[in-house]
Amino acid sequence: MGFQVAKKCNLDKVYAVDWNDHLDGIPDFEKLAEDNQSDIFDEVVKIGQEMTIQPEEYYQHHSLKEYLLWHNDHLHLLL
Repeated sequence: MGFQVAKKCNLDKVYAVDWNDHLDGIPDFEKLAEDNQSDIFDEVVKIGQEMTIQPEEYYQHHSLKEYLLWHNDHLHLLL
């Protein structure tokens, strides 16, 4: 997704960042979900889990390059 946004913004460079820290002013969604039990949140989590099934299965049977090309293919994203 980041590469697609960068392309649309005509950026020359994109840097990969793995960020798992908390920032002031950014809500902790896991805590919010625990404090405010909701069917809507549960449905969002379920959909997110379902969305990862196909990419994980594809990745298991293809090279990293093939996976990244497939994952960023604009036709795939429309499915």
